Amino acid sequence: MRRRTFLQKKSTIALVVIILAIVIVGLFMGLGGLPSSGPAVSVSSFQTDKDQYHSKETMKVQVTLTSDTRLENVKIFLEGIKDRYGELHLKKNTTLTLIPGTNTVNLEYQLPTCSKCSGIDPGDYPLNLSVVQNGVQIARGVHTVHLEQ
Repeated sequence: MRRRTFLQKKSTIALVVIILAIVIVGLFMGLGGLPSSGPAVSVSSFQTDKDQYHSKETMKVQVTLTSDTRLENVKIFLEGIKDRYGELHLKKNTTLTLIPGTNTVNLEYQLPTCSKCSGIDPGDYPLNLSVVQNGVQIARGVHTVHLEQ
């Protein structure tokens, strides 16, 4: 029987350590994953009062957020209605304090004229929602509305 050299024993130990690390990480991920690095906030609902709008109508937006903790200075950004030149016509934001549980935010926006001249053609437009704290996006959502003349 051949005796193992010191280098072979060292390689075997390194391989066993790597395999154990992979198994432990795999088990950990299977039990719920790594702990989150930030607060748990989710967009429970992101909706408008209608699905279809006409030029100059007022759009009412309601956002419902769920938070696991109290969070201060949370910024809500709502953007959308991009014209053919790439300019966003909807740019709303607000700052609030989230409480544990359900939080509702209501925003209103008067829609621009939907016409060839304004660069806003009839069609579907995504509205993008970002929830930001300390410059870090902690939740987001998208809702699509249809614009007509």
